Amino acid sequence: MNKLKKLSRRLTSAKITPFLVILAMALILLSRQIYTHSVFLGMDSIFHFNRFYDSAMQIKTGHFSYFQMNYGFSQTGRVINAVYGPFISYLSGLLLLLSGSWFHFQILETLLVLLIAGMSMYLLLIKNEVKRSYAILLAVFYMYSCPVVSWLLTQQFTGIGAALMPLLILAGTQFFKGHRFSIIYLAGAMALMIQTHLMTSLIGFISLVPMFMAGFFMTDYKWVYFKRACLAAILCLLMTANIWGSVLQLFHNNFLMPVYPVPSMTFFSFKFSIYSWTSLIKPADFALFIWVLYMLVRHFKQWDVKVKTLSITGLIFFYLSTYLFPWDQAMQIYPHLAYNLQFPKRFLVLPFVILPLVAGIMMTQKTTKHDYHCVKIVILMVAILLGLGINLWAEGFKSLKSIHLVDNQTTVNLTHVYMHKKRKPDQIKNDFYGNDLSGLINDFTKAVPDYLPVRSKLEPVEYNNLHPYYKSHKQLVKKNVSKTYHFVKTVNADGSLTVRWHSPYHHKLTQLPVIKYANTKVTYNGSEKGIQTGKIGSIIVHSKHGHNTLTTKYLAGNWWKTIMWICLFSWIFFVYMLFYKLINRK
Repeated sequence: MNKLKKLSRRLTSAKITPFLVILAMALILLSRQIYTHSVFLGMDSIFHFNRFYDSAMQIKTGHFSYFQMNYGFSQTGRVINAVYGPFISYLSGLLLLLSGSWFHFQILETLLVLLIAGMSMYLLLIKNEVKRSYAILLAVFYMYSCPVVSWLLTQQFTGIGAALMPLLILAGTQFFKGHRFSIIYLAGAMALMIQTHLMTSLIGFISLVPMFMAGFFMTDYKWVYFKRACLAAILCLLMTANIWGSVLQLFHNNFLMPVYPVPSMTFFSFKFSIYSWTSLIKPADFALFIWVLYMLVRHFKQWDVKVKTLSITGLIFFYLSTYLFPWDQAMQIYPHLAYNLQFPKRFLVLPFVILPLVAGIMMTQKTTKHDYHCVKIVILMVAILLGLGINLWAEGFKSLKSIHLVDNQTTVNLTHVYMHKKRKPDQIKNDFYGNDLSGLINDFTKAVPDYLPVRSKLEPVEYNNLHPYYKSHKQLVKKNVSKTYHFVKTVNADGSLTVRWHSPYHHKLTQLPVIKYANTKVTYNGSEKGIQTGKIGSIIVHSKHGHNTLTTKYLAGNWWKTIMWICLFSWIFFVYMLFYKLINRK
């Protein structure tokens, strides 16, 4: 009996135990998808799969094009990855090649996201002196949260941003140490978020402001504090030079199609509905948030500045994510909120990181004579099991759709945003589990007008009048398989895209399923003249009778190489300094 107790103590105290627990709980969450051999397809799946496939083919062939999408999105030469998480896109493309099939890729990618979410949350809790047992359980609690699980169920990229968010909040909590916060950690965490997802990184940056201000007023070395913050900001800008360079060049030289302006932001906020309770905030999550609010008010004088600042910040962002905030009225004052933010539920990523952190600190610090440690452990375990149950229930619906797609002898339309290509179930099955990675993105095509070049800046009303989703489907998806011209596309070694077709007409005005930006060099039948563009940037030429050839190549300019070298050397410097700090820490 004593030997068993000693073994149990060794296991619970071992450094690897948190990782093993988080890994086991991640596999349990994935068990239903693995058992049913399902591929989950959500609203954003095809969009991101095209991005990853494009990066994978660039790596496989060596035909790199940082700006043009020459393999994904029906080989239209459009720009997406350059302004939307290029760092994660290339890593995911590499993982896709190593996985060999979309099913294995989805399992491995999701497992990595869950592990990163759990371990980053555990690190945040431990570094803020939360008791180890609470830290492990709250890390699993966060791993099962809706912002993280959204990647598993619907491939919302916010899920990947959520997995990394605890690292950014960890850098923010160092502000409470005064001027001793780490420049390297702060710059690295912010840069990693920006390289992953701009919107999530912006929300995370806003959350750092109250932490920064609290630390600034607490320290006696305000100039040193401010100077270190500026150095971190400069290093972060250098480490994300590729993102800002892409954004500045594209938006300076083009009018780009914004994302869909939602008609009602309140509709996409947390409400007391079944959807919200299962997909945004589970009942156990809500109970934890309310408990933090109760403990903050009940023992307000007991808590230090850090707990008060974190609690109020997390609760404010929770309020902003709900229908209680007058979002529709705010849209009337500032219509571009419909473009820039779209969904108030995006704010939920912060309460799910900050409030469990506060809960862990509150649980660790005694507020009464009795600790009730076992009771707290049991309550956290029950909350985790309730979250797991709801997640597995949601996975059941996803698995059922996947099974129908590969077993039924009829075509199944997933949602109105997918254009199903009338492929037979056995073909879809091969594309899910086979090594032909192009199959899946050809089975399901999605009209995505985001970042296409338009002729003028679009207001929300003008966006709807343009009908960009319809035009995108008609000009870039449907026309790509035109029987009249039969466009054949080839990616060249220099990253350019060549389109060949045969025209049965003489001097016929032809719209091609290829996009031109201001920096796109277009050569048509050996000439750079006679090129026109449509309302969403599709190229229009006068086809000659017989064989026609058109080549597009995005020319970023020599200054772009300088930006990429700056970014690369900044990351090398960051990695060197990070290892130096880890090796030389006391």
